[in-house]
Amino acid sequence: MAFTVVYDANVLYPNTLRDLLIRVAQSGLVQAKWTNEILDEMLAAVR
Repeated sequence: MAFTVVYDANVLYPNTLRDLLIRVAQSGLVQAKWTNEILDEMLAAVR
């Protein structure tokens, strides 16, 4: 059973870290979750 984790904006913005964490989720080790607000914050940081 995979743990459910919330990926916050501060780990979704750096490309390398985001890619690593998405791959961890794709492998089935964790179930990744985030909200629209988290994505908005991440996109604001990118701009």
